[in-house]
Amino acid sequence: MNKRLLLITPFFHPNVGGVETRLNELVKTLGKFGHSVDVLTYQPLTSGNKGKIHESRPGVSIWRMPWPGGDLFHKLLKWPLLEVLYITPGLMLLSIFYMAIRGRSIDAIHTPGLNSAIIGRCLKAIFGKRWVVSTHTIYGFRPTGAFSTVSRWMLKRADHIVALSEPSREELVAIGLPSGIVSTEYTWVDQERFAPMDKKKCRESLNLPQDTFICLFVGRLLPGKGAVVITEAAAKLPQMQFIIAGLGPQEGLISAAANSLPNIRFAGHVDQKRLPFFYNAADIFILPSLYREGLGRVVLESLSCGIPVLMSDRAAIADLIAEAAFIVTPDAAKLSLALSEIAGHPEKLAEKRKQARPVAERLFSEGNIHGLFRAYGWER
Repeated sequence: MNKRLLLITPFFHPNVGGVETRLNELVKTLGKFGHSVDVLTYQPLTSGNKGKIHESRPGVSIWRMPWPGGDLFHKLLKWPLLEVLYITPGLMLLSIFYMAIRGRSIDAIHTPGLNSAIIGRCLKAIFGKRWVVSTHTIYGFRPTGAFSTVSRWMLKRADHIVALSEPSREELVAIGLPSGIVSTEYTWVDQERFAPMDKKKCRESLNLPQDTFICLFVGRLLPGKGAVVITEAAAKLPQMQFIIAGLGPQEGLISAAANSLPNIRFAGHVDQKRLPFFYNAADIFILPSLYREGLGRVVLESLSCGIPVLMSDRAAIADLIAEAAFIVTPDAAKLSLALSEIAGHPEKLAEKRKQARPVAERLFSEGNIHGLFRAYGWER
């Protein structure tokens, strides 16, 4: 039976980022299973892209509310209250109005992230619909802190909370949320698009050398993502080629490094349709996160293409995918040493490569959506 989901999120396509890609994949997969989704969001807040205020296609209706952008979201991260006051009010009013008009047709409400969860709690109180929250980061709650207290009060009314990784689930339970309403449900990627391809042809299409060890980074160019650490490691490894793809506040630093070092190529934003060529052209993907990153969707994409990962020991899923990954402390010296070791032992890299696609198929396939269906109350 067709169900209808209301998805309320400040960030959605054509805004660029891992969360946006994850939600876009959710909407697409809901359609594959015969369900419909209404999306309430803002015009892109952290990129210069613009979408239609109302976009409609079979099974999907998207409303994008105009709102001040200019990457204020990241600029206000140091002041949580100001960020809430910036992110929440407009979408709150739009959501209440939308539910008042069309609420009878909605079977469940999904709010990704804590800012959206504020809206979800209000809608739950007013309209009584099933409400599901999903997390997209490790929050670093302190059991007795004010942030933990407010978050617990807000989330305890949710019908279900979907954590993006096991450490995320554990920290939510640790602040006092009932374990019965919190589950770990891994996201997924399109494994028909992100699949192994011929390396030689991919390198030819991207004008890359055939006989060079190539390292790839894809992600938001934020300080915590560690892209600058890669440029520092690249300076120590002139025999290797480094490709950095993404947008964000550190674009200037990455571009300057690419201009001064011939072994760095700054690719800027790469469309999802072209990304598989970049993954498949690489020998290894690097995720040098400087913070406790919850998941890292790019890791899932890389593994699905059969490319192993060199990742930070601070990443929440490092142990989960250890069969297909090398783990390193994210500083330039240790990163460069690890890359030299990997390149010097191709048999170890080949073993990790052999495991990459099977690990992705086992953990991050489209079938993971059934965990969300159970959270929505659509499956038992």
